Amino acid sequence: MFQEAYVSVERLMKTLSQRTEVPAIDRRAPLQVSAGAICVERVSFAHSDGKRALRRVSIEARRGEVIALVGPNGAGKSTLIDLLMGFAPPRSGSITIDDQDIQQVALDSLRQRIGFVSQDAPLFDGTIAQNIAY
Repeated sequence: MFQEAYVSVERLMKTLSQRTEVPAIDRRAPLQVSAGAICVERVSFAHSDGKRALRRVSIEARRGEVIALVGPNGAGKSTLIDLLMGFAPPRSGSITIDDQDIQQVALDSLRQRIGFVSQDAPLFDGTIAQNIAY
């Protein structure tokens, strides 16, 4: 029991130590989606340890299209999704939705308009309903 509790406390402490993403009041304009066109233009990204994850990646996606990101572990697939969700800014290049740079729109409005299912599926102690609600 102690070991399980220790792991939970470690995760909690890691979460609590994260810096706040945006100010309590985000005064940037909300994202306005009409055509649903996503453009990733010459995006590069390196992690804080200097390890490059993306180098001049360009992708265009229009409403109704299905885009598959495939590649080996470490190829940058998850990093690209993290950038699209606004979890980090690209080091260079831009990501736009309907010609709006996602770095210039309110973060909550960006995330409200993106459906995302993570490849990680943690299960917590609790009911099935509570796990689904999470």
